[in-house]
Amino acid sequence: MDKLQIIKRAKSYMDMLSNGIDPISEEPVENDSALRQERLQKCFQFVSEILGEIINTNGIVVMSEAESAHGYKIVKKKAVFSINPKQKMSIRITNCPIVPSAFVKNINSVVNTEIMEKLSLTTINKWLLKQGYISESKEPTVVNRNVKTITPLSTQIGIIEQTVVDPRTGEAKAQMLFSRQAQEFILNNIELIIS
Repeated sequence: MDKLQIIKRAKSYMDMLSNGIDPISEEPVENDSALRQERLQKCFQFVSEILGEIINTNGIVVMSEAESAHGYKIVKKKAVFSINPKQKMSIRITNCPIVPSAFVKNINSVVNTEIMEKLSLTTINKWLLKQGYISESKEPTVVNRNVKTITPLSTQIGIIEQTVVDPRTGEAKAQMLFSRQAQEFILNNIELIIS
């Protein structure tokens, strides 16, 4: 049984319970007081409404006091990141080398991130690692971290490295930058990167 079927079954149980029927025996539930029965029915009805909205919208529930009288709203699940050719053409490519996170921000600025997941730098880095364009190593520093470094293939696609001083620790560290060539290379391969 998949999750949607489980949610549908749970909703049917809540519907029956909110109407005072035992979902297992399908007999009326005997309660010791009318107040208890009324409170349980309201609770079961509330849970049933939430499950119904989740089923209908393929969404998730976000608790919020201000959103509705019930104190919750249903948020639709965001679509997986994708980009069309027109959006791709409108991405700002800089002549000066920029840090990868700034380039990813430029990409995300042309898509509707309210209905779609953002492209993450991690997605790009994983693809670059897999293709051998960058490498990763654990570097013992004041703050231990995984460091992405350039490889011989990096220079072929325009990924460069410069040394910068970390303002928090005072350590010199390598920083990757995407030249115009690297930015264009990533955009030309964006479909492969996100697949």
